[in-house]
Amino acid sequence: MKQHNIIVVGNGISRKDIDLWQLKKDYTVYGCNAVYREFHPDILFCVDDRMCNEIHVSGYSKEHTVITSNKYSCPSATHIKTNNKWKKWNCGALACYYAATQSPNTIYLIGFDIGGEEGYRNIYEGSLHYCGRGTTPHVTVESATKKQLLWTFHSFPNIQFRRIGGTGIIEFRQYENYRKIEKLPYEN
Repeated sequence: MKQHNIIVVGNGISRKDIDLWQLKKDYTVYGCNAVYREFHPDILFCVDDRMCNEIHVSGYSKEHTVITSNKYSCPSATHIKTNNKWKKWNCGALACYYAATQSPNTIYLIGFDIGGEEGYRNIYEGSLHYCGRGTTPHVTVESATKKQLLWTFHSFPNIQFRRIGGTGIIEFRQYENYRKIEKLPYEN
């Protein structure tokens, strides 16, 4: 039986050795962008126009739940509006925010490698719609993602946020409901 905790899967390389299919046995799993190419999360989130279009053209959004704030690139998805200070959300941050609105006990963040020192690193780097290895980090995207996650941690103080792997992000430590952990607790 699934517990009332949600895992949000980003596409940072820190998740490369995690069996995503195993996660679905015990958790509700939200995924981001191209993860649908290899794994079918309970809900897929997408905000990038090109990625949304790819998901729509593939037919994935007709058979699976896809949530986006972009109603034009993926008309077969569920379209949401967020009533808060952010007009444009980054995908992982939007998935985390949406997860928080579902009132889980804990939200686990996997593959959220923002703030890394190695430059742009993504499971899908070099594939369609993704920059290649060695690309300079997109500072605006990383900064916005951090700010949006900080806002979510602050706005939902009764939810525990646990980030698995990746480098430490000093700004996140200011919230008592946030902690970086090394591995996911399995309930099997």
